Amino acid sequence: MKGLKICLFLLSVVSGLTAKGGFIKGEVRDGATQQPLVGVNVIVEGTALGTATDKDGLFFIPDVEPGFYHIRFEMIGYQPLVKMNVRVSANRGVFITAELLEQPIEFESVTVTRAYYQKEKDAFVSSRTVDFEEIRRDPAGAIDIQRMMQALPSVVSAADQENEIVVRGGAPGENLFLMDNIEISNPNQFGRQGTGGGPINMVNTLFVDRVDFIAGAFPAKYGDKASSVMDIRLREGNRDFHSLDLDMGMAGVGFFAEGPIIAGRGAYMVSYRKSYLDLIIKQTGLTAVPKYWNAQAKVTFDINPADKLVFNFIHGSDAIDIFGENVAQSRGAENVYSRGNQSAAGLTYKHLWKGKGLSRFTVAWTDAWFNYDVFRYNGKGVKNTYYFQDDTEWDIQVKGDFVWRASPRVELSGGMDFKQLGMDYNAWFRPDTVWLYEYNFPQLPDTTFALIDRATWETYVFPIIESADPDSTYLDEQDVWHYGRRNNNGGWDYVRVRRSAPLSTGYSPWSVDRKEAHPRYGGFLQAKWRPFLRFTVNLGLRVGYYEFTKFGWLSPRLGFSYRLSDRSTVNLAFGRHFQTPALVLLGLNRENANLRSKYTNQAVIGFEHFFTEDTRGTLEFYWKSYHDIPISLAATTIDTADRSRVYVNKGEGRSYGVELFLQKKLAKDFFGTFSYSLYRAEARDPRYPNEEKYYSWDFDFKNVLTAVGGYKIPLKGAGVRPLRERNLLVRLIGNTIGRGAQELEFSFRYRYVGGKPYTPKVYNHLVRRWYKSAGAEYNTERFPPYHRFDIMILWHVNIGSRMSLVSYFDLQNIFDRDNIWDLQYNADGTTEYIYQYKIFPVGGFILEF
Repeated sequence: MKGLKICLFLLSVVSGLTAKGGFIKGEVRDGATQQPLVGVNVIVEGTALGTATDKDGLFFIPDVEPGFYHIRFEMIGYQPLVKMNVRVSANRGVFITAELLEQPIEFESVTVTRAYYQKEKDAFVSSRTVDFEEIRRDPAGAIDIQRMMQALPSVVSAADQENEIVVRGGAPGENLFLMDNIEISNPNQFGRQGTGGGPINMVNTLFVDRVDFIAGAFPAKYGDKASSVMDIRLREGNRDFHSLDLDMGMAGVGFFAEGPIIAGRGAYMVSYRKSYLDLIIKQTGLTAVPKYWNAQAKVTFDINPADKLVFNFIHGSDAIDIFGENVAQSRGAENVYSRGNQSAAGLTYKHLWKGKGLSRFTVAWTDAWFNYDVFRYNGKGVKNTYYFQDDTEWDIQVKGDFVWRASPRVELSGGMDFKQLGMDYNAWFRPDTVWLYEYNFPQLPDTTFALIDRATWETYVFPIIESADPDSTYLDEQDVWHYGRRNNNGGWDYVRVRRSAPLSTGYSPWSVDRKEAHPRYGGFLQAKWRPFLRFTVNLGLRVGYYEFTKFGWLSPRLGFSYRLSDRSTVNLAFGRHFQTPALVLLGLNRENANLRSKYTNQAVIGFEHFFTEDTRGTLEFYWKSYHDIPISLAATTIDTADRSRVYVNKGEGRSYGVELFLQKKLAKDFFGTFSYSLYRAEARDPRYPNEEKYYSWDFDFKNVLTAVGGYKIPLKGAGVRPLRERNLLVRLIGNTIGRGAQELEFSFRYRYVGGKPYTPKVYNHLVRRWYKSAGAEYNTERFPPYHRFDIMILWHVNIGSRMSLVSYFDLQNIFDRDNIWDLQYNADGTTEYIYQYKIFPVGGFILEF
């Protein structure tokens, strides 16, 4: 520690030799056509600084003191925009890209109330846009894009341990991920096939410019997902000088570098992160040690003012070994070796038309590898693998799109896409024999094993198994289980269990070794029209065809927006959204090639109101119906012991509800959000096709409430009063945890989620297996409601005049509440709760050179 302090002191002395202020520069473009805007007023709020954009839409503001600023952009004929909390460091510039949306001149005097909020230009309902600073200051988000979105009323997660986005009662894997126009099926470490979640998102937030999230009824330019869209737009690297950041957080420890190339005609960004939790967890004696690393890069190059090339790359690799631990990642197995990686790369060419529009052309490639070895040890310690999987999924993407402003009232857009989807599967499953089991217990002679009835098992056997001493529970070399419990006389009572005779095959042997590659074609047309001053219509149609399943679709979209006043708008949107079956389903059995794409019909009506320039609220009502959901053929029978890898389009469902969302931006010292969702999500029981019989779906939580709040305390910098002139509380904070910091932020998040539904199982002691009762109703029970309270402290510190440090400490589930994730059914008849995160500290920093 002493050596670290000396190094920091020397660095601060050296950096102080060339001290000077920072600067703000950037570009301003039309949000639809991406044309550079000339003469835009650029104002640094709260200062006398400002400028106007030049003929290329560029601006430059020098000599800006370190600190946080709101940058306002204003131009006649466009909605004003404020880029909030732009951070300027000493001797370091910041580059801003601002996109302004057109508006009728008649609205010039009324849209100032909307300047603090960016919005996806074609999404009329259920959308939210966030930038990097908002992601960084989100408590409990751990600087993870997906975890931050879980604060929205429409979003829930499968568990604390994963960042999966489940929207409006749907299912995992229904969110479309785009990163700079590249589709990525799952951008997470330890991602699972057919889903979109994992413990850690690979996208480095230092690359992020903005994220547009649309929770439903999204426009026609987005396709092939049933529920929602997350459009991640990355910024460009610094074109003036090279810089290096070191960072550490939940995603790992690593570096981020950026700088100019080819005399400033382009820029690069590159990062590398590696896990360090394995170094810590090893010391605890746990065996489930996650190891992972990821790398990301972006390069931009201006061919000329109208033509640009953008290259993106991201890769992640991960591994974990699980040995008989009470964790849900084991998928119910005793031991798992898991390996995997995910990659994506793409090149985009963008061309600006002369004043009227733009076109883009993207070529990309993605792949994902999933490797699992699931095994048990017998009584002699011999490893027996009973499931093995070595799967690769890949795709090649070619897409082109355009935007054309035909007139001040009409904007047309369209595009076509081609995607070659491929699989290379090698997996097998050994036959699973169902055995009869005999029991020996204290009421029988030592050498006698017998088949017993349920009452005998419950009375004499299970009480010993349930309370057995873990040190006296073992499997011997003859594959006999021993369960020992100390009795009232100081001795031991034992239950012994052994196989008697094979009864049947529980799971038939299965294997797959196949390679497939088939094209998927798609396209869309969209027209946005403003027939009247306050009224806008967005009409779109998306089409597609998948060669593998020989299925085509038409997907109409329609949106309306009517401005009631300068502060209030009512919005409506309707759409049909198709989703291609996951490759993992198509690969299970060749009959699954007959599957159709499932689809949702969605309708949303919403009311938006701006209370002040930095505070808004939305109230939305929605209806979403599901059709043609692929389900296992076995799910259509009442026999719960049935198994089938053949899937059929027999699933149906629906969700409906109301959502309230209130948000206050960090315009001065306080920010916060409040969201509440009251909804139902129900699935139709496929066992009774002639009846309208519905049950609570897996993510039917009914009530979801989230409250987020934060307070910023500036301690040093331009326009900040000296600490000695502040109140007693601020002086106390500034002289203790805030000592040396320019700013402190305190924030919290509270989350309430209604109880998760589940279907209880019953135990058959004769075969030592759990089953759902034949014909029993689904999801009749619920786990207790989920409560979690998190707090975070964020520090901003300047070290000398050329370095700065941003650090945070996030304490999740501060009251250490036992939130249940799932129920584990053990082979001996006992059950155990699997809990979500207990009290969980997360910290990190970014050191900027």
